[in-house]
Amino acid sequence: MLFMQEMESNSMETQQLHSSQKEAIKKITEFLGESNETDIDEWLVDLNNLFSIMKFKDETKILETMGKLTGSALQEYQENLRSFTNWNDAEKPLRDRFKEFTPDKKVTCKHSAMEKKCLKQNSTKFVAHYRSLSTTTVAKSNVSTNERVTWFYKIENASDSSWLPFGDIEKEIIEKAFMNHEQQVQLDRCLVNLEENVRINKEDSSFRMPIKRCVGLSSDYIGLRPERFYIPQKLVKSFSDWKSNDRRFINEWQRQNRGLSMNELLEQAADGIIKEGIQLCEPIEAKWIADELLLLKNKSNEEIEKRVVSIYTRESFLYRLVNATLRENDLSKLYNLGAFCWLLFHCDCSSTFLSLGYAGKLYRGAQLDKDTIESYRQAIGLVKTWDAFSSTSKNRKKAETFGNTLFIISLAKSAKYRYSGMDISSLSLYPDEEEVLIRASRNFFVDNIEQDNVTGKYLIYLSLC
Repeated sequence: MLFMQEMESNSMETQQLHSSQKEAIKKITEFLGESNETDIDEWLVDLNNLFSIMKFKDETKILETMGKLTGSALQEYQENLRSFTNWNDAEKPLRDRFKEFTPDKKVTCKHSAMEKKCLKQNSTKFVAHYRSLSTTTVAKSNVSTNERVTWFYKIENASDSSWLPFGDIEKEIIEKAFMNHEQQVQLDRCLVNLEENVRINKEDSSFRMPIKRCVGLSSDYIGLRPERFYIPQKLVKSFSDWKSNDRRFINEWQRQNRGLSMNELLEQAADGIIKEGIQLCEPIEAKWIADELLLLKNKSNEEIEKRVVSIYTRESFLYRLVNATLRENDLSKLYNLGAFCWLLFHCDCSSTFLSLGYAGKLYRGAQLDKDTIESYRQAIGLVKTWDAFSSTSKNRKKAETFGNTLFIISLAKSAKYRYSGMDISSLSLYPDEEEVLIRASRNFFVDNIEQDNVTGKYLIYLSLC
């Protein structure tokens, strides 16, 4: 599968990163591909070390590398972009093509072997940009706080700007252990010692990073979470065009699981998420999600639905996996993810969310190849759908910061639904995203495509049926 098509079913980060990550990327010099320039091997070593810290997936490495190339190097890279299926496909041609312009010498890494190993073993996911980040002493306390609490760890031998936050669920687990006066807590990627205030690598306990706890920080965004708001959706025929023997994920799960009680739904969702978490080597995060779902047994529908949406908004493997599964209509995950998908799907038409319905204009960015853009052009006037849940923003400025395409989404005058989607910003840990969630398999008309004469960005107009 070509790289640009691969992006439809995989996670992707982009330049909308934590401030310290953005600064680190800026320090990588641009590579022009001319004589007497930086050694290509050394340049790639620096780049790979940075990617190791951030634990970027292959498609993200490919896109971030494009941002650090210029001149002939960029031109040649872009010409081959669609043929890249993994990072090796992109890295090897760069090394081979431009080796002739640089000294023929053995690569010398600027980091010690221990530092390189540390960089490779420790990583961070995309996170919000926090204002007024201040160093605080991690002290035991019997007093909980209603203010936002964030836990950070510091990359060894880095400056103060390299304090990176733990993931959303990791922070919850650490904070609970902290309030319970526990000495150590286990996460999927590391151990956290709350007595010594360090993050410890599971594979090698000699690699330790300081941690700190901060209270009351703003989570204002530089942009939107790229894996949530920018992954290209797969354009497919509308639900009404499907034949009865064509099985869509949520409908097929419902067909096979009629008559389940709410408690049984929650149990199946929890069990399936644990199984998926084990496969992804994230069993601790998965258990936290499962425990949250099981706590909802015997609760009111309103409490259940709001919590399900809140869990979905968190930065975790769950929303990525759910949407990749729906985009690919992967029926092999029907038992593991079907119940959670069904619960989230039915929030859209629930009385709980009537007050959160939103009918205004919405925006979603994407990086689309020429073939995909042409497929939208050919679909003008037709009814199509996106099988996955679609995160959109009410904020155009934020949505258009990434990619070569901006979807401008309105509610069709003939729509049978009152709203475009659920304004879930009040339930999210990231309210500044101004997220409106469009349910999976919502049909829409492809109205028009324009190209901005100034920016070159494609504007694709959709109206929800």
